[in-house]
Amino acid sequence: SPVSSKEKGERITLMPAVVNRSSAIVFLITGESKAKILQEVLETKNNFPSQLIEPVNGQLYWFVDEDAANFLKRWMWKTCSFIFAYWLFNT
Repeated sequence: SPVSSKEKGERITLMPAVVNRSSAIVFLITGESKAKILQEVLETKNNFPSQLIEPVNGQLYWFVDEDAANFLKRWMWKTCSFIFAYWLFNT
């Protein structure tokens, strides 16, 4: 059900079991400040909420700009169990 607060506005929370039933799930990560945490999410098992996302029958897409992908190992892009889309933002 929707939750509302003055600071964050109205929002809906979806549990991983619901999200994992989606046909397509997208993470959009931008900026240098996200580079280290993105590396941790993709290369470790530290129980980040995003690590609970494992589509049952859908696809998982990661759209990451060059700055956010700074610490990722190049070999990872080819050996991941999910589709990794490396996208350079040219805005």
